[in-house]
Amino acid sequence: GATGFGNGKDGVSILDAVGTLLGGNAAGEGNTIVGNAEYGVQITSTSTDCLSQMLTEMHKNAIGVFQAIQLSQGPGKSAPNAPASFSAIGNLLGGLKVNNSAGNILGKLGVGGVLSNLIGGNSGPGVFLTGPCAKFNKLFNNGIGTDMAGTAGLGNTGEGVFLEGASENEIGGTGSALGNVISGNLKDGIKLKSL
Repeated sequence: GATGFGNGKDGVSILDAVGTLLGGNAAGEGNTIVGNAEYGVQITSTSTDCLSQMLTEMHKNAIGVFQAIQLSQGPGKSAPNAPASFSAIGNLLGGLKVNNSAGNILGKLGVGGVLSNLIGGNSGPGVFLTGPCAKFNKLFNNGIGTDMAGTAGLGNTGEGVFLEGASENEIGGTGSALGNVISGNLKDGIKLKSL
């Protein structure tokens, strides 16, 4: 909605759960996750086995941004017209945090030039991967700091993508439909830092 009534912590917290699907493929299956006091989405593993993969999949979610729908005007008309532009109601610590969790698929192969997840307008990084077991994650075909068309800025106040002590992850790929659009963020587009 156009007004954020966020949760007191994360919007979605996935703790040691294997095989979670957040969002989906069909129209209307995505989530709008805005205005939360911590992260929009946090995926956490407490395992010390870095080969123990959580296999969370995320597709068609808007984290920190929303798209209003303009309703038709006139008597008896309530069907939506063309969607309005995207606006930001950011999450206060960041958009998506992958905390010591391995093997998550964050985004999906693009079809017809459509981006998978939109992550923008958050205070802090758009995507934050941290911890020695934050490995083998795939981040592709997402708009990070931009709208669905990739033409309007909805930047995060931190980095677009921040990897801290995380290794062996894939950001984008060699195929034309695997690349992320990372733009409009106030700090680095992609930052890598050792622990």
